[in-house]
Amino acid sequence: YHPREDMDMNTMAHELEMTEDDVLAAFRYWERRGLVHRVSDKPLQYRYVNMAQLNAAAKPDPVYEAFGESIYGAFGNTRRLHGSEISECYEWVEELKLPPEVVIMLLKHMVAIKGKNFAIRSAEPLAARLAEAGVKTIEEAESILSVDRKTVDGTVKVLKRLGKRSRLPSEDEIALYRKWTQEWGFSADAIEAACSETVKGDPNFGYLDGILKKLCRQDEGKATRDVKDVEEAFAETNR
Repeated sequence: YHPREDMDMNTMAHELEMTEDDVLAAFRYWERRGLVHRVSDKPLQYRYVNMAQLNAAAKPDPVYEAFGESIYGAFGNTRRLHGSEISECYEWVEELKLPPEVVIMLLKHMVAIKGKNFAIRSAEPLAARLAEAGVKTIEEAESILSVDRKTVDGTVKVLKRLGKRSRLPSEDEIALYRKWTQEWGFSADAIEAACSETVKGDPNFGYLDGILKKLCRQDEGKATRDVKDVEEAFAETNR
């Protein structure tokens, strides 16, 4: 009601001790709820709606409401989601240009691999990957998410081989496994075979990463590395 001429998103974020992205996300959420109106994009400016004059019968954006209901369905209607969590998912539709049905599929995928109580923000890197790949259909999303499922399953198997059976893999561990398979060309069996070498030190993903990196240097130029390559390399080293 009493705006300052020098107030902008950066200043507001600083004074609220928030990130600028979080402030922008909040304004977009309030805009969808009919509580503010965007009056300018450059610079970005919003006008607050006078609550006393707000029509009590006014309904929120039906598209956004339908999206919210679909999200509840992705969690089997058993998880109580905060408005900010639904808004965060809708950001992937508005900002990343992912179709709503692809976002719902992504959430179901996360539920399948991490359970219903995963942090919504932890799905953002995968949402960004789908957007970078230009995914526009369910079929295109499935081709990427199926690879991600194999990556998570493989990471879980490695955890078990390393004696860490009581927890799910971290995002960093999944990223390492993805690097080993997609960038360095190791098969799942080859990675599991390499786990046998971790008994010489602390059996963790960092140590295993060093072992696999050394193998890459030994046969630099190979596109793929299967379990036979790993076993032969270890046999040669241990002679």
